[in-house]
Amino acid sequence: MVVFIVLICISFGDWPSDPLQMMICIVFRGLLAHGIGLIFLSCTAISPGITDRLVHPFTYLSIPFSGMFYMAWWLPGGFQEVLLWFPLLHVMEFVREGQFGRRVPCQYDLVYLMGWIFALNFIGLVALKAAKPHLES
Repeated sequence: MVVFIVLICISFGDWPSDPLQMMICIVFRGLLAHGIGLIFLSCTAISPGITDRLVHPFTYLSIPFSGMFYMAWWLPGGFQEVLLWFPLLHVMEFVREGQFGRRVPCQYDLVYLMGWIFALNFIGLVALKAAKPHLES
């Protein structure tokens, strides 16, 4: 965020259309990552060998579904519908709207995103409770 503000101040970018929305998006992204992290932590505590082999492929395979390199409105209808199942795309679309405003068509659903955030954090906390006997103290 600091780098973003510095670059804006020295004229390498435009000020976001809605800075509050950008900050909210950072919170959503952090909560989504927290839930996924809790799940991976619990799985690592229970079976470290298998989880170590799954984290990297999961991370690399999630990049094409994140919307980092494309906008949802660029895609044909069928691909759009499938990719909108992934919560990372909703986060990126929300960021784009915060940056560019209504100049760029964005497709996201905050209720869907918050449902994913709640579900991943809930599952992660339950899994962490189940993994507690496997954790060293």
